[in-house]
Amino acid sequence: MEIDKGWVLQYTFEKWPLIRAEIERVLPRTGPYAKWLNEPAWYHIGDDCIDPKDEKKKNAPKRSRPMFGLLAGECLGVPLKDALPFAAATEITHNYLIGHDDVMDGDTSRRDLPAVWVRYGTDHEKVKGDYERTIRKGFRLGDVGVANGINLGDYMMAKAYEVVTTSHLPVDKKLALCDTLTTTLVKTGEGQALDINLRADPQFTVAKYHELAMLKTGYYLVFGVVGAAILAGFDKPAIDTLWKLGANVGVAFQIIDDGLDLTSGKGRKNARGKPEIGNDIKEGKPSALFAKVLELADAAEKAKLIEIFEKPRERTKKRDVKWVAELYRKHDVLVWKKVAGKTKLTGGWAVVEADRLIREGIALVDEIKGFGNQEQAEKFKALMTFMARRDS
Repeated sequence: MEIDKGWVLQYTFEKWPLIRAEIERVLPRTGPYAKWLNEPAWYHIGDDCIDPKDEKKKNAPKRSRPMFGLLAGECLGVPLKDALPFAAATEITHNYLIGHDDVMDGDTSRRDLPAVWVRYGTDHEKVKGDYERTIRKGFRLGDVGVANGINLGDYMMAKAYEVVTTSHLPVDKKLALCDTLTTTLVKTGEGQALDINLRADPQFTVAKYHELAMLKTGYYLVFGVVGAAILAGFDKPAIDTLWKLGANVGVAFQIIDDGLDLTSGKGRKNARGKPEIGNDIKEGKPSALFAKVLELADAAEKAKLIEIFEKPRERTKKRDVKWVAELYRKHDVLVWKKVAGKTKLTGGWAVVEADRLIREGIALVDEIKGFGNQEQAEKFKALMTFMARRDS
């Protein structure tokens, strides 16, 4: 069976008000320090999600993490009221992580709006809305925007735990869910450390990429599903298998994400409102594409590739991004073309590798005991496939 994207978006649109209410339980709109904490938290989270029937909301948040948790819970027979607290925790965690990520990467926009750390900076940091110029000049430690962004992330991390610990769930379930959240944050932090410190590394390999993506994305993508399994009463071996599945699905997701950076810009836009293509190249990130082409390129190509990846973001030109993209295409690392007006990934090593990882991961579901019936298991497999095969 397959899970249709339109159906998933409609499901998420219907369930989002319940998740939002659960978040509001620990992040009320008013109260002490709301101006500096809860207000920017809600600006960052946003109040809406994609409405399949409303074109104006096509760039709204997808709410993927809580949706995965609720759908997994549905597959595993978890009552909705029990699944909601951890689903809310996954959404808060997601926003905490992307908020910090925007600060670390110097990204000035999120969902067509100024990033939260830019929006809540001082007035002199926002003159004429020229955020790109501000980034080029460089923020200093202690600037209000950077400080607010870091502090808000820390605050939201604590709120992710609070929405679980203050819920109606039994103590043993709360403890297990908090342990899952801790594991996810630790592993994601380890993966982020590799992502930051292996940029433009000429010795970077596909094997090292798998390690990085498993840590940075694998746990973070599947932890809502693990939470649903805990609530369903799965034993430790079954939970361990789910983490393994997450490693496969998470790496596949990240490989596709790397490819999308060259086709859709992963939803990011530049100061002129156009998709910003090649952010990973501009930031020198150790992507799957970078790792694979290092294996295949000749000495001269490698030298130029490393030279481009070592450039500061503001000095990386469009022609640099284009040269790297064509190098990927030349060595069949990634192939893309226009389909119905949109650029789509159509082939190359990256697409084949992502599909292989998805198939191997889905096969692990057959090792898990605890599904109510075969129909639920097949629906769960379809959900895992949908999670990995994003297209924007």
